[in-house]
Amino acid sequence: MSENRSFRLASFAASLRLGGLPEEAVRLLRLCLLDHAGCAIGALDMEPGRAVLEAAGLSSGGEGPCTLIGCGGG
Repeated sequence: MSENRSFRLASFAASLRLGGLPEEAVRLLRLCLLDHAGCAIGALDMEPGRAVLEAAGLSSGGEGPCTLIGCGGG
């Protein structure tokens, strides 16, 4: 199976170690992750968030094929 860009990016990200990154990069990474989580959770009750829930099959309370931030699952 040939490696695609997503696989190469995921492999790169999985191999990173915070101790090997500059302190400022780690600080910015943490801020970006918190911002991403806040935006994802904040959008759940907005029209774009509802559209994502609908597309994932989670708006009707059923279990869709995806796990989304703030929607439980497990």
